[in-house]
Amino acid sequence: MSLGPLMVDIAGTELTPDDIQVLSHPLVGSVILFSRNYRDVAQVSSLTAAIRAVRRAPRSGLAANMRRARW
Repeated sequence: MSLGPLMVDIAGTELTPDDIQVLSHPLVGSVILFSRNYRDVAQVSSLTAAIRAVRRAPRSGLAANMRRARW
C-alpha cells in the first residue's frame, strides 16, 4: 500500500470497523494518536501493531500528540 497525503486519527483505544475502513483508504498516509487513544504501554503497542497490520505498509507514519497524555 502506498502512502497518501492525509494524516487521520482514530476514535478510541482499539480499532473500530470504521477506523479500519478509513485506514484502508489509499489517500491515508499516517495516523496521529491523541490522549484518548492511550490507556497504557501494552495497549498502545497493540494498537500501533493493529494500525500497521491494516496499513500493510512498513513506512506508515505514526504520530503522537502528547500534550495531554498522562502516563
